Amino acid sequence: MFQRILVPLDGSSCAEQALPLAIRLARASGGALSLLQVVPPLADHHQQDQHDRAQQTAFSNADAYLSHILAREDLEGIGIVKEVRSGNPAQQILLVAKEQEIDLIVICSHGRTGFRRMLAGSVAQKVAYHSPIAVLVLHANHPLASEAHGAQGYATQVFVPLDGSPLAEAALLPAAQLSAALSAPGNGTLHLARVVVRTIPMKDIAGVMQIMTREEVAEAGIYLHKVEQRLQESEFAPLQISTVSSAVAGADVVNPLLWLAEEGNYSTGHGIIRGSDLIAIATHGRSGLAHLAMGSITERILSSTILPVLIVHGEKNEYSTLHESAFAGIDKPHLYNDVSGNGVAHV
Repeated sequence: MFQRILVPLDGSSCAEQALPLAIRLARASGGALSLLQVVPPLADHHQQDQHDRAQQTAFSNADAYLSHILAREDLEGIGIVKEVRSGNPAQQILLVAKEQEIDLIVICSHGRTGFRRMLAGSVAQKVAYHSPIAVLVLHANHPLASEAHGAQGYATQVFVPLDGSPLAEAALLPAAQLSAALSAPGNGTLHLARVVVRTIPMKDIAGVMQIMTREEVAEAGIYLHKVEQRLQESEFAPLQISTVSSAVAGADVVNPLLWLAEEGNYSTGHGIIRGSDLIAIATHGRSGLAHLAMGSITERILSSTILPVLIVHGEKNEYSTLHESAFAGIDKPHLYNDVSGNGVAHV
């Protein structure tokens, strides 16, 4: 379960949209939140004292902003760590996550095309790329259905693409925990899906290719059914998560996955499956989005969907798995004194 949740804030309304979901998770797990704002390096001034004053002012403003956030009524009763750092934002987010042994980073992007811009090198992209722990990416102005309608006990459905590999299945437990936490006091749901890629040739002899495709889809369905059974008979059982599954064929993996996630499906044995509320997908823990569990699927899903996406790293979820270059050159936190002489780097 997510006990320590990090929410990076930058003073924007977009970043603050990550707070309601993070708060719900913290309350459901009895966990704590860490609110972080990083002051980027300021342009050099001709005189050092001017630079120091400007940096101290920026630092004090950031601390005052976080204090303002702490006054929110929905944060009452939740353990909070407030922290201001100076340096490269993405690096400091990763460093704080390591120091505080964070379980989940919740961060907001800018709508449907947000991650396409992120891939050019934004803070959120760098965090998702290098973080060895789970990162939940939200899209601005697209809240969960339960948040939009103020529903309590709404059965949050998490969509989990699978390809038959243990790496892809690494997303199952975090997805179940997320669904259970967001559905409390009700029960959550997982929608498991597998897409069989089969390009039908222009000349199909006696329907052989179609028969092969049907057989592969049937095999994919059997695999998903076995996963469903395993979830009900394992450590997932106490979470009381229900499951549905879809096995389909397509010439491309991503488009069917997006359709299934956002629109739902009719599945034999399950009937009508509604659209999901979130997507959970696994990548390689060491290399983040550079080498995805299923090619470029994660990247394409992130750049196309409006649903929140939970990125889970398939290798052992420890910072020892993170490539050394991820923390290379990370700035150490700087303490700046406010007018009373009290350090505000960690409050």
